[in-house]
Amino acid sequence: MRLNKVKKVVRKKLCEYPLFYKDIEELESKKSLSVNKDENSFIRSKNKVNRTVETEAIRSIEIDNKIAEIKEWQNIIETVFEEFKEDHIKSNVVEYKFIGNLSEDSICDRLCISKGCIRNYIFEFTYEIGILAILKGLITFK
Repeated sequence: MRLNKVKKVVRKKLCEYPLFYKDIEELESKKSLSVNKDENSFIRSKNKVNRTVETEAIRSIEIDNKIAEIKEWQNIIETVFEEFKEDHIKSNVVEYKFIGNLSEDSICDRLCISKGCIRNYIFEFTYEIGILAILKGLITFK
């Protein structure tokens, strides 16, 4: 049961991986749009916390946390991919599958290896990412 959850979360993040840079840019732009004034000077001048300032500060913190999480996932995926680059065939399988979004059949045709071998490389890749994500606290169990 837990293994399926880890596989599902890692697969979802691997599908989102090509969009990580765009997601970070969008979150940064949302953060810059929400900050219209300096919250600290506004709080000091009024000597009390305004509801609007409080909401903007909480939103800014949530955006920062989301950006940090995306960067952590990106770092884990890139670290494991760098390890896979030592084996040329493994790195090609992972690149074709998750970055090129190719099917197993087309990967078989391009690299002349079996589907079972491709599945084993993909499982190895996802499990290594899953293990690192668990160790870093990105995947938790209740």
